[in-house]
Amino acid sequence: MQFLRQLSIDSKEAGQVTLKNLLGTQTYHIEQVIRGLEDDIHFFVECKARQLGITTIQLALDLFWHYEYAGMQGTLCSDGDENKAMFRNTLTQFHNGLPPTHRLKMLTNNRDFMEFENRSRMFMQIGGGVKRKGGKGRGKGITFIHGTELSSWEDEESLASIIASLAEVNPLRFAMFESTARGYNLFEEMYSEAEDAVTQRAIFIGWWRNQLYRKEKGSNEYEAY
Repeated sequence: MQFLRQLSIDSKEAGQVTLKNLLGTQTYHIEQVIRGLEDDIHFFVECKARQLGITTIQLALDLFWHYEYAGMQGTLCSDGDENKAMFRNTLTQFHNGLPPTHRLKMLTNNRDFMEFENRSRMFMQIGGGVKRKGGKGRGKGITFIHGTELSSWEDEESLASIIASLAEVNPLRFAMFESTARGYNLFEEMYSEAEDAVTQRAIFIGWWRNQLYRKEKGSNEYEAY
């Protein structure tokens, strides 16, 4: 939370703000991750509604994890080139906006990976897409994975390859796959499996956890509906 208070974002509702005042959905996301880690769970599959700030708060955790633990080998897997570029830009803004007391020196920042002075690296990959079928995750030993919008992924072989690259016993291993739902697909299968697995945690975040959607008693919306 101390780290989050130093991060600034451009929010659609309040303009440029720090992450000290989180949405209820973001707080719940962090709480569920903490509970999972306390239960020795390192693999999370999260189904979310749209516009809840989940990817943003997870990107903050991505950066924190690579700062906190030296030599981390992580990967951020997006659903396409546009989001890959946008998420890299968000991470870069997070990094550049930190005060010197909280910022590590960034040695490399290109379209393929970020590298920090503590030898932690975060690779930028695309997890879904027919043109890239079967190629992701090969040749990399990964300790940290953040896969986003899995309902748009079409390549089951690449997903299996990415998951297989994750460390098995490292106490710092972490995998988060988060997405909105889009019917019966790879993500639906992953979420259903996580609900039953003893080594995984399924997280559901509904729209109602966002306090900005609340309509106060006496308001026109409350009276109408």
